[in-house]
Amino acid sequence: MIITVVCAEKGCNGNKFKVNTEDDKLILTCTECSTSFNYSLDSLNHIILPKCSKCDNESFKAFNDKGTGKMYIKCTECGNPPESIYVDKDGNQVSYEQLKIMDVESGLFELSEKLDDINEKINNSSMTIEQMYEWMSDLRSTTKKK
Repeated sequence: MIITVVCAEKGCNGNKFKVNTEDDKLILTCTECSTSFNYSLDSLNHIILPKCSKCDNESFKAFNDKGTGKMYIKCTECGNPPESIYVDKDGNQVSYEQLKIMDVESGLFELSEKLDDINEKINNSSMTIEQMYEWMSDLRSTTKKK
């Protein structure tokens, strides 16, 4: 269930916020009472800037998906998300497209390592056919869990 975030300050029912990020935390500051709230974000790979990606507005509504724990942020004027700067695992600024390409490359590298392991086992063929099928079945089940 997705719910609209409302200011938790006693006596305030504001649902518009200024946004910022710091150390994998989303910081929402109520535009009515200026109270700030921190939300922990898991492995944030981008920095949220305090302005809309389309209209430069600085007021946002926040939505919390209780099922997944994800936060969604929309501009109060146009409905677009805030502007973001994407960061790779080394802390370098990259485009969203570059970040996705690096994710694909990482997955391909892991897959290549698994294929090399399979080739090595086949070339060392000290395993029986039954043992090889069992090993490949185990490999498939661990790959599907990710």
